[in-house]
Amino acid sequence: MELSVTEHAEQEMRRIHANPLIIRIHAEQSSGTCSLFVEFALIVDELKHEDVVYEKDGLFIQMNAFAKEYIGNKLKIDYNNGFRLISPNETLGYGMSIQKKG
Repeated sequence: MELSVTEHAEQEMRRIHANPLIIRIHAEQSSGTCSLFVEFALIVDELKHEDVVYEKDGLFIQMNAFAKEYIGNKLKIDYNNGFRLISPNETLGYGMSIQKKG
């Protein structure tokens, strides 16, 4: 997978002050009244090497298997009044914050 993190997004992630800093992109299929959709969350997590898709200077980004399959081969993480997950085909999430694991 080709994953890029913009400079602004990386700065916002590092405000969490963890070393190493491990962020999980979690995707889960949900059903609404008449449709199915995928919900994304950014969660501070524990390191699982098999899930890592990005690493830079102590910042690790990992995904569950469903997220990897759903997103495909390319993803950009940006920040502008919240995190945005952007694939070549669509914006998967916007206005997101990083949640503590709980």
